[in-house]
Amino acid sequence: TAVPASRNALCSSMLVSLCVLAAAPNNQHDATAEAMHEWWCTHPGRSETAPCLHHSFVQQHKAVCGEGERSSDCLRLEEEHEMYMRERQDLASDQAQSREMHDAWCARPENDDTDFCEGWREWKVGQELITARGGDAEDNSATGGGHPGAERLATAEAMH
Repeated sequence: TAVPASRNALCSSMLVSLCVLAAAPNNQHDATAEAMHEWWCTHPGRSETAPCLHHSFVQQHKAVCGEGERSSDCLRLEEEHEMYMRERQDLASDQAQSREMHDAWCARPENDDTDFCEGWREWKVGQELITARGGDAEDNSATGGGHPGAERLATAEAMH
């Protein structure tokens, strides 16, 4: 099953942290991304931002869908999220919100030298190179947004 272009664009726009998670070689990356979202999304006024809305979906998805066969509740949740994402009009704003979250997390002295933040900085350099070469860093689904976890994420999505 091919991954719909909207999902690839979404990965490039607001799922940067999920892509980081998908590339994670261990649970430390997962825990770091979880901590970043919890830190960011609990600040006043941020719960309705794109990264926090998506994080909420991911948490619901884990609880409802688990690792086994997907139930009707799981399929309904996925359909609702997909419809919501199709209705989103400002993916550039979503991406800017996600970048702001990652930048703020990695600017904290205790996070600066982590593998997670190093991966984030490498991803940003890749995006800058795409733009410098005349590409559209907002729409680079063919390269997975330059992020090493994008292929793994696309494969996981295609399995659903």
